[in-house]
Amino acid sequence: MAGFLTPGGQWAAVPLLLPPSQVLLLQVISDGIFITLVGSAAACLTTSSFLPQIFKGYRTKKMQDVSPYLMALYASGTTLWLAYGIFKDDWVIIGANALGTAFNLLLLYMKRIYRRPSSSLAA
Repeated sequence: MAGFLTPGGQWAAVPLLLPPSQVLLLQVISDGIFITLVGSAAACLTTSSFLPQIFKGYRTKKMQDVSPYLMALYASGTTLWLAYGIFKDDWVIIGANALGTAFNLLLLYMKRIYRRPSSSLAA
């Protein structure tokens, strides 16, 4: 027997003649493992999206084109998401947003220390 969740959250059994691999896939999806994997993949991709900027900034020591407003707003948002994840006890949300906040704070720090000296702007 296979089945699905109804909108009311009840399990509805349906007799299906499926190959074992498809039955396993249905079980993984219905157990919530699939959704956790999707969320984990999304968290990894969005969190790691700042790594190229961090590496480039470190390598070139130039951060002029990086908007501090974007980073400050993003860090504020990830901090709120972190609080939400803690409240919901969701480790995917907690991990992704803790790293996202740390990466953004690192970019803000790099923007500050790699500023062009004011004397070179007058020349």
